[in-house]
Amino acid sequence: MVVAHSVAYRRPLRQDCAVCGAAMVNVTHGGLLAAVPPDGRCCLCRTPIGPTPGLLEAGAAVVLCLLVPATPSAWVLAAWSWTALLGIALAFVDVAVLRLPDILTVVAGLGSFVLLGAAAVAAGRPGILWQVLAGGVGLGALYLVPIMSKTMSMGRGDGMLAVVVGLNVGWLGFAALVTATMATALIAVAYTVVMLMGRRIGPADHVPVGPFIMLGALVAVIQHGIAAA
Repeated sequence: MVVAHSVAYRRPLRQDCAVCGAAMVNVTHGGLLAAVPPDGRCCLCRTPIGPTPGLLEAGAAVVLCLLVPATPSAWVLAAWSWTALLGIALAFVDVAVLRLPDILTVVAGLGSFVLLGAAAVAAGRPGILWQVLAGGVGLGALYLVPIMSKTMSMGRGDGMLAVVVGLNVGWLGFAALVTATMATALIAVAYTVVMLMGRRIGPADHVPVGPFIMLGALVAVIQHGIAAA
């Protein structure tokens, strides 16, 4: 998915090698399913494609292991894992081309909400879905401020991802949403300062915000999830 979606806005999904033009990405279902050669190289000219082989898988394994002790039930773990796996793909795409594909964000949100609904029913707490929805709407509305003011390198995709994160973190309550927001801001500021000091970016350059949103959510889930367990 990362290779297929790492294209400019409104451009066709990537399926061919940029060097030799050989077909290298098998894309189906609008880019929700995609496959590349296991060694991460074009099968014809051997040009490396996408992230380093194994990097995404290793990152996913680490994140899922961190989520396990923080989750109150198997259904909640399924919801958070669904969001985490698609979120990792979104983060890598954002780093590559500074965009968050709508289809991946929407599927992450819908899937996690359905799974959280199942978690609420299984736990006998259907009312918690209002808290989940409030978290999604509230965090999405909060991110509208910098998006509309255009004071930061944030766009509509970041706002949509904030809604998804709000749904998932909202399960843990308002304090967890505050933690996620503060952690996102601190990580983003630290990254930007380091990059500016190292002259890797300029004051007018945009930075990918999606990875910071996901990392902030992970911090909140681990902190508040383990505390509530």
